[in-house]
Amino acid sequence: MNSAETIRHSGEVIGVEATTVYVKMSVGSACGSCRARMVCGAAEVAEKVVEVKTSEAHTFHVGDKVEVALQSRSMGVKSVVAAYVIPLFVLCGVLFGAVSAGVSEGLSALLSLCGVALYYSVLYLLRSKIGKEIKFIITK
Repeated sequence: MNSAETIRHSGEVIGVEATTVYVKMSVGSACGSCRARMVCGAAEVAEKVVEVKTSEAHTFHVGDKVEVALQSRSMGVKSVVAAYVIPLFVLCGVLFGAVSAGVSEGLSALLSLCGVALYYSVLYLLRSKIGKEIKFIITK
């Protein structure tokens, strides 16, 4: 896998379970060169803990320095679309639809925010399915 195709972050192992490695990353320094840094929530967080499912979890120990990467760049793009682009369309769609239907502007704004909240609620309920699609790779 070409390093230009993946988003990589260095981190430290803070926990190990049977098939899961927990990695704490300081993502701010790695985000400086990333093209998606303006829309990615990781750029705003100083430290982030990532759960990496791997059959090789037994080879990692607390304190190990590791590198975590998305399996493919397209997964990062899908994540950004699901987290930011679709909610924007939901917000605008409900807002313009409600105003066009003759609903007052204040109520239209409230309905559009409720639409976004509903979208994020559904996304939250589907988190286990989404988590299966977004795969991380861990290397020492």
